[in-house]
Amino acid sequence: MSWNYRVFKRIHNHKYLAEPETLYEIRETYYDENGQVNGWAEMPDAIADSLDGLKWTLNRMMESLDKNIIDESSGIETNESTRP
Repeated sequence: MSWNYRVFKRIHNHKYLAEPETLYEIRETYYDENGQVNGWAEMPDAIADSLDGLKWTLNRMMESLDKNIIDESSGIETNESTRP
């Protein structure tokens, strides 16, 4: 089985929205031995309300790799860098 990331389009109906919202999500996607999609991750790795918004989000995610790491338990920025 192989996998990669793919863009998914989902119509989101929420009780607080007057109209359904279109969302674009990047998810891990899994393939069978014939190369056909046979599953995907339940939770998206990135999400936005447009393809441009998804690209913007991914660019911000890439920028985060140039910043110091934040300790999840305290919320404090560490001196540990993501750069080698």
